[in-house]
Amino acid sequence: MKKLEWLLILNIFLYSHQRNWPMFHYDKENTGLSRLVGRINQYILKWSVQPSLRIDAGCVIEDVNNDGNMEVIIGTVNDHVVCINGEDGSILWDKNLSPYRIHSDCGVADFDSDGKMEIMVPSNGYAVHCLNGEDGSILWQRQIQDQIISPVNFADLDNDGKLEIVFGGWQNGQYVYCLNGEDGSELWKVQFVAGVRVSPAIADIDEDGKLEVIACSSNGYVYAINGEDGSILWTYYVSNPATFWISAPAIADLDNDNKLEIVFGTWEGRVFCLSNTGSIKWVYQLGSGGEIRIVGGAPAIGDIDLDGIPEVIIGSESYITGTSTGLHAFKGNNGSLLWTFGLGLDFNSAPSLCDINGDGYLEIIAGTDQYDVYCVNRYGSQLWVFHTDSCVKSSPAIGDIDNDGFPEIVFGSQDRKVYALDEYVNVKEPKIGYKFIFKNLVQYESFTLFNLAGQRISDKNLKEGIYILKIKGKNFKFLKIK
Repeated sequence: MKKLEWLLILNIFLYSHQRNWPMFHYDKENTGLSRLVGRINQYILKWSVQPSLRIDAGCVIEDVNNDGNMEVIIGTVNDHVVCINGEDGSILWDKNLSPYRIHSDCGVADFDSDGKMEIMVPSNGYAVHCLNGEDGSILWQRQIQDQIISPVNFADLDNDGKLEIVFGGWQNGQYVYCLNGEDGSELWKVQFVAGVRVSPAIADIDEDGKLEVIACSSNGYVYAINGEDGSILWTYYVSNPATFWISAPAIADLDNDNKLEIVFGTWEGRVFCLSNTGSIKWVYQLGSGGEIRIVGGAPAIGDIDLDGIPEVIIGSESYITGTSTGLHAFKGNNGSLLWTFGLGLDFNSAPSLCDINGDGYLEIIAGTDQYDVYCVNRYGSQLWVFHTDSCVKSSPAIGDIDNDGFPEIVFGSQDRKVYALDEYVNVKEPKIGYKFIFKNLVQYESFTLFNLAGQRISDKNLKEGIYILKIKGKNFKFLKIK
């Protein structure tokens, strides 16, 4: 019995930590890849709520008040951080941080090791706030020298068993900052020539057992930074003085060489892949150069076609009307373009990946400046589209917000609303279980059902045929349909 109890505890722990979306683009590597498996073949609007005059930031999903249910956290341009009940969209608390406007994603974790969740809030008012997840009260506030448009990322960078946060500064000081998560004290900061508008990524790129920070600045430089002390390990220059902005980086092993690669997009429509030492591995030019831009978000990384080689998915926007912008899929090992979806659409939203319909393959979910959120399959074909009333620039968050065992999709729009999409269920028909087919039986076949604890709950003798198992409460019934 003890063995069974431990197995149950382990499964609950793993599930509870997979159904969240605690930071920008899901993880510290910025991959945008959720491991959840959904069943959204057709969507239904689960809820929408209007907490703000405008929303630029993305949502994060976590159980911030330890009630066993997932909450949705989002910051707004009019200085508020809002905690939303994942089940029904009701607002649990609303914290006014005026005059600190919030343009980017928060981060959620237990930063002070007290068993409770805290929320890190970046703002363009030269400050980071740490909020109590239970009620939104301020635990600490740290003034810095920069506006913050970058989301916060976090990990244990100095191997002290506690989390640190990293983010980029915009204008003024133009630093990348690393703060201790428990009290906001400064671990290090490193100054660049130009500011960092996008989320840094974190990974052990040099395989020394320690984490590094990859940051992309607005003047075309990519920096690899020692996570312990902020020293610069290497830099890469994108080689175009007119580059201006670079997307957030994403990190993964793209060619199965057991070494990590770094991918990002640039203002003039190029997609770069760097080695873990900062050398170029491949680059792809979208368009003829200049008419297509990659500005916001980050690439997503996942093996969408299950061939063992990850793909890179990134969106683009148009600088010239009518150009071939859209959502682009590249082979991770060589940078070959597989397909482009939505020609002429502007995808400033960092795409998210998840097997959202349970077909065994990853789908791509991303928003556009044309007010829509698209779900696209591995071939680059549209599965469905959801329309809002303004631009969707944030990355969709994917998590099980209602504890039904399946993920939902949550995102903010500049129409001032936060939306949650769930699976469509035909309420006119009862939900019934699996179909069982019994063939070539001599007389009867004995069929036994067990629950997850291994206890027998039903015995049936069935003739040859096709049956449906109907479950209602504690009652089980086989219905022969053929």
